[in-house]
Amino acid sequence: MNRLKSYTQKLYLRESVYKINTKNIMSVPVFSKIILHTTLKGILQEKKLILPSFLALEMICGQKAKKTRSKKFVAGFKIRKDQLLGCKITLRRDQMFSFFEKFLTVILPKVRDFPGFSFHALDKNGNLTFGFQNFLLFPELENHYEIFESLNGLQIQFVTSNKNMKNVPFLFTSYQFPFFQK
Repeated sequence: MNRLKSYTQKLYLRESVYKINTKNIMSVPVFSKIILHTTLKGILQEKKLILPSFLALEMICGQKAKKTRSKKFVAGFKIRKDQLLGCKITLRRDQMFSFFEKFLTVILPKVRDFPGFSFHALDKNGNLTFGFQNFLLFPELENHYEIFESLNGLQIQFVTSNKNMKNVPFLFTSYQFPFFQK
């Protein structure tokens, strides 16, 4: 069993019932899914530019990537409705916890001059979204530099099952997310 999954089941849920003062263990905020998303500028002109993105996301997560398409027409960006924009992967359960552990122990320590996340980066639902410019931080992609050097960025979103915004900082700090105080 994954280290973070066993921590969640054995320690976090029980300890947070006492610290948050809830009567039900089901009302404790937990991570419900992690979404990895990437888009490319040149994909509107050449569709084959999406192949390295698909391959990179599949190598990182071990799961098949899904195409993302535009929902509506946007004249300013020259985007038509239902046009291919990028790809995404949604991780849940065991895959989420294995990616989560790899992210906290391998990826974040590799980021240079990383000050940490701000609590102001959380949205109103308690979800944390941020981006990386360098795909090559992931150990699965380091050996294939030639294929993935053209990839621009990756957005990662940690989605919580939050009902009360005041409990969200406890959730992130209990998993030892690096946050800084202003």
